[in-house]
Formats: sequence, C-alpha cells, structure tokens
Amino acid sequence: MIVPRILVSFVAGAMLAILPAYAALRGGSGLYGVLLSGLAAGAVVGSVLSAKLDGVPYGYLMIGGTVLTGVAWIGAAVSTWTPAIVACFALAIVYSGGNSVLFDTLIQTVVPEEMIGRVTSSMTTLEGIATPFGSLVGGAVAAVVGPVAILVALGVANFLGTAYILRSGSLRSLPPVADVERGDDRIERVAD
Repeated sequence: MIVPRILVSFVAGAMLAILPAYAALRGGSGLYGVLLSGLAAGAVVGSVLSAKLDGVPYGYLMIGGTVLTGVAWIGAAVSTWTPAIVACFALAIVYSGGNSVLFDTLIQTVVPEEMIGRVTSSMTTLEGIATPFGSLVGGAVAAVVGPVAILVALGVANFLGTAYILRSGSLRSLPPVADVERGDDRIERVAD
C-alpha cells in the first residue's frame, strides 16, 4: 500500500513544478497564488471530511477518491474559467487530504507498536524522495508537451489507479478504517 503513496508524492511534485507555467497560461502570476490557496483549501476539507468517512469501506473510498481526483485534474486541464480552475484544483486535493489522515490511522493501528517508528520514517523518506523527482520529470516533460498535458496525465494516472484497485480484490475489499483493529488480518493480506 506504500507504492501508491510514493506515486502520489511523485505526481504532486510534477504538479507543483508545472503550476507556475500553468498559471501563466491560464491567467497570469496572480492565479498562481490563488491555485496554491485552492490546493490548501482542498487539503483542509479532505482532512475534516476524513472524520466523517472513516466508516466507509476503505477500498470503496479509494475507488471514489481516485475517480474524483482524476476528473478534477482533467477538469482543470480543459477549463479556462478561473473559478472552475480553482475549484478543480481544490477538488483534486480533497481525497489526498482525507486519505492521508485515514491511511496514517491504518498504519498506526495495524503496524506493531515496536515497528511504527521505522515504518513511518521509511514511508516519509520514500515519499519525500519521490516529490523532487516528480518535479524534475514533470518540469522536463512540461517543457516539451506543456503544462496542460501534465494535468491530463495526472487525471489519467488516477484513472489507472482506479482500475488497479478495481482489479485487486484485496484492495477493493478493504474494510472501513473505523473497523480495523491491531493485527487485523484483512489488512495483513494486502501487505503480503
């Protein structure tokens, strides 16, 4: 389950690298700050919603979240109206903000206490390494294809994630985070 988190960090790096060019294309440098505010607002909304969504089966939440995120990134790519662009950017981060809280709750619940420090530091390190590489790749590719194509690619990547979850019975059937207890074998099977 860590691989998707690393990929999300990589993609976030790519998005952040193209953000100034995208803002310049759609409305100028002033839009850059507004888009950053939209991203922050989306993350906060997602974090707040996570408390309400911990009773939803986690597999279903991942499916719905990746679809919503994919639609939002493609919406941001094709939209030229500033309020719609900002709304799409905010919406694209809602799932990530909520999923961070729920995923971390799963880790804290399932990982044996004596391993929590090692697991969380390893995850944080791998995610932290992925972000600058995503920025490097996103910036280099955007120099060739433009920032809009990168946003479309982010949307497509989320749809591919959705397809992967749908094909994986163990991921699709993950229980609600609120129902998971220490040593829950439903989570252990996914980790194997």
